[in-house]
Amino acid sequence: AGAVTGPLLAYEVMTAFFLEAGFLGIMLFGWNKVGPKMHFFATLMVAIGTIISMFWILSSNSWMQTPQGFAIEAGRVIPIDWWAIVFNPSFLYRLAHMGMAAFLVSALLVAATGGWLLLQGRRDP
Repeated sequence: AGAVTGPLLAYEVMTAFFLEAGFLGIMLFGWNKVGPKMHFFATLMVAIGTIISMFWILSSNSWMQTPQGFAIEAGRVIPIDWWAIVFNPSFLYRLAHMGMAAFLVSALLVAATGGWLLLQGRRDP
């Protein structure tokens, strides 16, 4: 299975992880060093990187649950069709489920934080 899951996680590192790591420093430590537009852009890039990361990790996990697009030769898993591996039968359901769950949890966290601050009497914008 390493011939399939290894490249999928390597794609995650090469696309999403480097994107997130590069802009996370600007987002966290650049409050007084960059302008508000650059800070917003860095935050947006971290969010996009997280979504790309979700895509690749869920693709790997979905393949482990419903494997497609491979052959077994001499006891080894050999990738045959990467399209079938990435977009296996359960992938879109898992992606929709986790995407909606992540956005819902984020929205509820923001709402809860705002509600808590209002209860504390803080009215900062």
